[in-house]
Amino acid sequence: MVIYGHRLFGKVDSVPGLGFVATKFFHIDYVPLVPTECWLVFQQSGKGWRGIRIPMSGKSVLTAWLRTGSVIGIGMGTIGLIVAASSNHADPGEIAALLVFAVVAAGLFAFTKLHKSVAHASYARACELAKLAKLNPNGMAALAAAYGQQPKGVRPVRAAIQPVEAPAVDDSALDNSAMNDSAVDDSFPVELIPLEEVDGIPIVDDQSAIGASAPAPQQPRSETRRHG
Repeated sequence: MVIYGHRLFGKVDSVPGLGFVATKFFHIDYVPLVPTECWLVFQQSGKGWRGIRIPMSGKSVLTAWLRTGSVIGIGMGTIGLIVAASSNHADPGEIAALLVFAVVAAGLFAFTKLHKSVAHASYARACELAKLAKLNPNGMAALAAAYGQQPKGVRPVRAAIQPVEAPAVDDSALDNSAMNDSAVDDSFPVELIPLEEVDGIPIVDDQSAIGASAPAPQQPRSETRRHG
């Protein structure tokens, strides 16, 4: 049985609280062959996802192919190592070469999965993705706070409130607006992103005021087909 269809591969440039970049490939038996679209994914569930299409990311495409190649390399190296080691005339040089091949393949896979330069977006890249997602000023401030930065022209996510030592002050004269403005949650919700329905995939419209209840997203359709 051959499994084919479209699926996301090459997860890179993860942004805290926002999402990650991935590429939709045409695949056969889960081997990514032809990249068709690149997505900024806000939420993924099984084979479906919520997000917006963005310009093609060469980093994501290359990462998808490298990860697949490294997995194949690990399998081939391991099988070859077992066969060579079980032979009656085992060649130490061949065994060593196969072992090195498998270890290098495993190291390449781990690098593409764990290294910061691949898995996580820089602040500049995160800002670029946030603009594509049409993040509002509060969302940009939350993004800056997550990276330890302060964007120009945007108020801080949490303003410092100095204690007032004046027991004789009339409470009714105090302005509570500063307290209200500073009460911004440290999390970085997807609801700060104005979205539209893209390519028939149900996406919640969050352009209304923050705090309004958003409809629950429907389960996106599966794009994987099976052919016997």
